[in-house]
Amino acid sequence: MQQAQALELAVTERTREAEEAAQARAQAEAANDAKSSFLASMSHEIRTPLHGVLGMMSALDSTALTNEQRDLLEVMKEAGYVLRTVVNDILDLSKIEAGQLELSNAAFYLPNVLKSLKQHFGLSASAKGLTLLFDTDASCERWLFGDEFRLRQVFGNLLSNAVKFTAHGTILLKARVRQEAGGVYCLDVLVEDTGLGRTLLHGMASLSLSHKPIQRLPIALGAAA
Repeated sequence: MQQAQALELAVTERTREAEEAAQARAQAEAANDAKSSFLASMSHEIRTPLHGVLGMMSALDSTALTNEQRDLLEVMKEAGYVLRTVVNDILDLSKIEAGQLELSNAAFYLPNVLKSLKQHFGLSASAKGLTLLFDTDASCERWLFGDEFRLRQVFGNLLSNAVKFTAHGTILLKARVRQEAGGVYCLDVLVEDTGLGRTLLHGMASLSLSHKPIQRLPIALGAAA
């Protein structure tokens, strides 16, 4: 009798756990569907004004501008295109969560990337009284294959943090391209600053010799023919 009661209680407990798991799964799926629906709705709300801004900048580009005004407009356009790509990635959240976000592999001219980054972050650095320096050599004067947007995004994060946490002094970005076996090119980037970020990284270096008192980013790229 006691064994039957114990078995009945065990079955009841298993049934309850299964029902709770099914309910939790249903709630998670409903929340995910609601999130997807929200992102789909926001897609139109975000992209429409953004496309309008990009369109007006393109129209402005066809008017008579001074060299300084055209340089500033180019910075605005680059920032707008980056924002559009970021929005597209956020709206494609399902791929990101599934680990299916693909990197593009297209040819790009590295000096153009570095120039636009210097223009963009040079303005914010100058506004804080900082000096932004780029140290490159002949190895960077080349076309490469890779994901230009991701490259800009990572560089932008490093420079943005450097500007944010540096109250005075200098920010230095050093870039070098070196060739490795198999025709693969590696882009080494060092970002140094005299702000809080450098102090924190020095602290990390004291814990592990694998950490340097600078921000270091090795990126494997293919050389364009």
